[in-house]
Amino acid sequence: MKKLIKGLLIFIITIVLIVGIPLGILYFMVADSKDNAPTSLYQDSVVLDREIADLINHALSDNENYDFTLSEDDINTLIFAIIRDSLNKDYYKSGCDDEECKNIKVITLEEGIPVIGGKKAYFKHLYAEISGKEMTFYATLDILGMIKTRLQLGFEVGEKDGVYTVKVHKMGLGKINLAKGLGKKIRDPIFSSLGITENEINSKLEKKNLPITFSADDFAFTFDRKDLGAIIAGLLLPDEDKPENTIIKELFALLTTPDEGGLSFGFYDDPEERFGMRLDMKPFAGDEETYDASLNAIKVPFDVDAFIKNKTQTFLLANLTGGDMKVVFTADEFNRLLYDKTNGYENFKYEIPFAEGEANFSLAVKGIAVEIPSSDQIKFNFLVDINGLKSIMVLSGGIEPNKAEDEITIYLNETVTIGEVETSAAFLFDIIGDNVESFELMEYRPQDRAFLITVQAFNSFMSVGGESTPLEAERLRFGTNVLEVFVKVDDPSLQETIENVTGMINDLLSDVFLDPDAFTGQEEEIEELNAILDDINDILNNPEEELDEEDVDQLIEIINQLDEENQQELYNQIEDALLDNEDLLELYNLLFGN
Repeated sequence: MKKLIKGLLIFIITIVLIVGIPLGILYFMVADSKDNAPTSLYQDSVVLDREIADLINHALSDNENYDFTLSEDDINTLIFAIIRDSLNKDYYKSGCDDEECKNIKVITLEEGIPVIGGKKAYFKHLYAEISGKEMTFYATLDILGMIKTRLQLGFEVGEKDGVYTVKVHKMGLGKINLAKGLGKKIRDPIFSSLGITENEINSKLEKKNLPITFSADDFAFTFDRKDLGAIIAGLLLPDEDKPENTIIKELFALLTTPDEGGLSFGFYDDPEERFGMRLDMKPFAGDEETYDASLNAIKVPFDVDAFIKNKTQTFLLANLTGGDMKVVFTADEFNRLLYDKTNGYENFKYEIPFAEGEANFSLAVKGIAVEIPSSDQIKFNFLVDINGLKSIMVLSGGIEPNKAEDEITIYLNETVTIGEVETSAAFLFDIIGDNVESFELMEYRPQDRAFLITVQAFNSFMSVGGESTPLEAERLRFGTNVLEVFVKVDDPSLQETIENVTGMINDLLSDVFLDPDAFTGQEEEIEELNAILDDINDILNNPEEELDEEDVDQLIEIINQLDEENQQELYNQIEDALLDNEDLLELYNLLFGN
């Protein structure tokens, strides 16, 4: 009997050891009653769209330094808002003490399950903690009222030689960590059975066009710093194939270009611990004084009458030498005409809304100031507003006329200078491609990234005063800060009128007519104008000399440097000095479609 009892006791102890110890160990490994959920943040006033809008508006409030970082409280408030919005609208609702209000999810097991049937499992809290350069997400669970535990997912961020690594260093339940040691050996077969493999994850990243590489060995994601902008844009912006989405994504991508500043990612400590990304926009900022001056110059209201008088009189002056008839457009006039034709570039604006339009990121071209440094080079200065930051984007190109000079191709460079940064011009090409039709003057060839200007397009461009002009453009030629349009006139009567008025202008320049004291300001320009007129007067009154194109071009150039008030004064003096100005006044109405 004694032996029997002893044997039975040994058997019971053996069973306890075989079953109980593993269960005890398992319980010890799984059990984790710690719950640091920041429930003081859980307020009825927290709404997801409002939280997102507040975070984005705060991030963009300083247009020179975007701060898309979140504190621990920010992250947990956002998690609470997401739970309220997507999982349980009554979660921690004020005045509600039901278990449905105090838990994210309550799961009741079916009654038919032996032993545990009818019991409940509680998904209580989901929150994050930041410590140093690490962040861990915790999901607290109460299983069957017997086991309290936490699911954990933690990661750290490192950067070396321009490569970021986001490494998962904590992943598991309770004290079980599948990211390290023995846990890694358990993890691989479990994840493999669920289809979570290195190849599968990398394939999905590739389909999303996210330049990220996943390594299953250390459960880490790596990506180059230069790709950070494209990654952020790919994660934040909608997938719809819309022009504005493409342009904003390309803009984000170029923001990672500067070696110093630009976009950075990771953990920050100033003064509280924060996680996210920061964007230093100062390298992309333009000189505000230059920006404002350039924009104000092209925004000056377009005075059609003053423009027609200028073009008519300079057209007549250009004909004094008896060569080809031409109309000279200055770069400033070109810029103002473009601004007028595009209605102030009203369609050159791109906006990405967040939180149902409560916050926005915008990119707008406010104007384009063209410079023509030489006959074969051109610069387009895009005056751009990047969410309130004034930036000047300089895109250069080469001017190539065809042999007949009735067509000019402007081949645009592949790079653009934005503030202090030189980078890809891809997103500017997209802006141009979407809007170039509003220029009227040019067409855009995306296959070789070039503008095309033809004499046919320029004919309508010259009709600033009406629907048509009797001047027919035959050739185009760029010079330093000017575009010369060589024209012909088929109407014999108009040709005769032009010759008569040109002769009268020639006679006028043979005499002294200018009253320098009648002009306002611009003393140096008026003095130069007077000197040029004196030189022309000497040439016309000397039978041994002949007026040439260079002399006339100097006169036209100085006239175009006068402001509108002084130009008008000059035109009035010319009109008053002519013995018969009726033909001149008639030409104002005839030449440019007025």
